[in-house]
Amino acid sequence: MKIHITNLYNFNPHDELVEKQHRFANAGRELGFTEMGIFSYAVKTDSSSELNKRLDGIIAAMESEDVVIMQLPTRNEFEYESLLFNKIKAYRNTKIILVLHDLDVLSNDTDIELRKKYISLYKKADCIIHNSIAASDMLTGLGITKHLFCDESYNLDSHITAGLYIKKILLDAVTLALPLIPTHVPNYIEETDNMIQIGFGLHDKNGDYSMWVGTTMTSIIEHTCSPICFHILHDDTLSTENIYKLTQVAHSGGHQIVFHLLDAQVFSFLPEQISKYTVGTMFRVMLPELLPQLDRIIYLDADLYVNGDISELWETNISDYYLAAIPDLGVRPWFTNLPYPITHNLVTLEKYFNAGVLYLNLHQIRNKGNMKEEVLDYLIKNPESLLFDQDALNVIYGQKVLYLDNTWNYFTVEYRSKKLHDLDKKIYHYARDVIKLYTCSPLDIAYYETIHRTPWGKQCATEILTKSMSRQLDRTHQLCAAIPFMCNTSIKKIFYGHESFAMKNLYKMLSLKQEDYRILSNPTNDDSCILPCKDFSSLSSEIKGNFIIFVLPEADNWTAISKLKQLGLTEQKDFFSIPCLLPPELGGFV
Repeated sequence: MKIHITNLYNFNPHDELVEKQHRFANAGRELGFTEMGIFSYAVKTDSSSELNKRLDGIIAAMESEDVVIMQLPTRNEFEYESLLFNKIKAYRNTKIILVLHDLDVLSNDTDIELRKKYISLYKKADCIIHNSIAASDMLTGLGITKHLFCDESYNLDSHITAGLYIKKILLDAVTLALPLIPTHVPNYIEETDNMIQIGFGLHDKNGDYSMWVGTTMTSIIEHTCSPICFHILHDDTLSTENIYKLTQVAHSGGHQIVFHLLDAQVFSFLPEQISKYTVGTMFRVMLPELLPQLDRIIYLDADLYVNGDISELWETNISDYYLAAIPDLGVRPWFTNLPYPITHNLVTLEKYFNAGVLYLNLHQIRNKGNMKEEVLDYLIKNPESLLFDQDALNVIYGQKVLYLDNTWNYFTVEYRSKKLHDLDKKIYHYARDVIKLYTCSPLDIAYYETIHRTPWGKQCATEILTKSMSRQLDRTHQLCAAIPFMCNTSIKKIFYGHESFAMKNLYKMLSLKQEDYRILSNPTNDDSCILPCKDFSSLSSEIKGNFIIFVLPEADNWTAISKLKQLGLTEQKDFFSIPCLLPPELGGFV
């Protein structure tokens, strides 16, 4: 499905009607719509054959099930406009949205017969955008219920404000014209052997999370031939624009999509720490009760790149299990502290699974009890369980899990640590990782190119490119400033923080001396420590000496850098942030 928008051209650059249509067309192009150019001319000079050829040329890029936003008037009179309208409608399941910039044809001064013809045309439209409050009652009285008022004061706004306002109007009109937002699961969404059911949880506070969901969906569609029904579990943070774009992704491959609006307040009692993971991670526990007609579903996180046919996972027999999942091998090298269920002997390290890819047997889960209630009960009783529903699912369903090969949930941190250069048929999981274009790895390039093919396209891809390059440039700048200190054997090196994975890797890069030490507000020393740890107050005796500090920002509950600055010390002169100096695989910032 594509969306087109007409745009009027003539030779007067100051024509008010032309300016209005250009503004709508510009907004449409920024949303990814394609333009249909219409020229105002003396229509009566065309023969019937010539007129048909002219109109066929205008709609040459159209296909069945497309949407056309037709801006009126064209100044080419009713015969031209009605013929164009009917040619568009002749395509199967096409939708037409009329933008009425001028409603003079509905006034009492208009010829009655011509007025009737236009009213008949308007009634066949799937939605109407108009600029008159009075027209709202008039259109409703004519039995036209799908119409939107566009305040013409947008012309007085800045180009940016006006563009955003028009985009919203256009997207709202598309939403009205298409049945894109079911408020519940319609009866026709039923489990069939060949239709794969896939669910996502989506809390989109900043408006950028939808793009990641859409990219994962695109990667699935491009590698899977079977029909798919995507279930989007979301709260009121999901915008109309992103609903449209997600629908566009699904429909582009001929697949189904259903939106399930949830009340996030159900999880409001959870600790504030959940904001680190987003409340959307909890939405998956609603799947069994939201989809009573389904017996199974694949749940996926949004930070995945699916480089294989997911139907192979769907065909796995899980009839004797609550779910199928992949052991979370990432907990071993990358977690400073192991998950709560492991440290409290509720789950073994080998059987603790990652919840980013879950194949749920909804039938078995319902027979056991209510997933949502059991998960919430676990979290109430175990408030220290910081991985929330992942921890809960491991404890509740861990006795009947089909453990799958990590092909179905392969962490990109492992891909990078092994310095792999092949892109296998796997689900790659960017858990605790981000796309890094400066590595030039086939994985990141493939992921980046997939983003380009989504409706978010070039703008978001450019932002990702900028962030990726900026991080690398910042790391280079920091290293250039730090190297003279790192190579100076006469300077005392002080480390601020616990001996973490990152700090130990920095030790290996430096020549440590006996006088070097660590600091913390509450120092701890044991046999495992490489360097002795002193109280933070020890710095006061060093201020005028020859020293450099390497600091972990998270030290002393994330107050370390501010405490150093309070002493009058300057970053990149007196101290350096350790994660800014190291590559991600050694514990640096991603």
